[in-house]
Amino acid sequence: MASIDRRIVKTKKAIRAALRQLLAEKPRQAITVTDVARTADINRATFYTYYPDVDAVIAEAEDEVTTALTALLEDVDWTAAFQRPTALFAVLHQLVVQDYAFYHGLATEDVGGLLEKIGATLKARLQERVPADYFPDDVTKTTVIDYTVGGLVAVYRRWLQDPQVTPQAPAIVSQLALKGISSVADFPDDVLGD
Repeated sequence: MASIDRRIVKTKKAIRAALRQLLAEKPRQAITVTDVARTADINRATFYTYYPDVDAVIAEAEDEVTTALTALLEDVDWTAAFQRPTALFAVLHQLVVQDYAFYHGLATEDVGGLLEKIGATLKARLQERVPADYFPDDVTKTTVIDYTVGGLVAVYRRWLQDPQVTPQAPAIVSQLALKGISSVADFPDDVLGD
């Protein structure tokens, strides 16, 4: 097995750290190769040795996040998580709050990157791990998983784009997914019917 050059690892780590710092300071689309190189204390040629553009660094960072999420999801009791989705949301929340500024920077102008990758990871794990006998058929299972994960991703997108959105929002989505809208809304009796 070939050993990895530590200089390469160190340089790529500096580039990703520079990106994280810049995402906390300015919009994603405003970050240039020159910005990243200057912040990482490297020259542009060194940057181009490892990445063709800033988007490639972002894609690699997004892949690292989904890898970290996958590792966190390995410890989840999926049967319990689907019966009580708050536990599942807590795993994602734990990941996001570790580096809120970074996720905020990625999500502010996210056009389908990080949050969609997170959603796809969650959907795949739920499809694999949630018992089929919870549902009458595969269509119902897939629909419930799509609804649950779609709601979760939408809430996190909103929270990352607007820090004023309460961190309680995932718990609200959990209730919605588990018990439906009537569990979080105070409808008059005549609206719900019998």
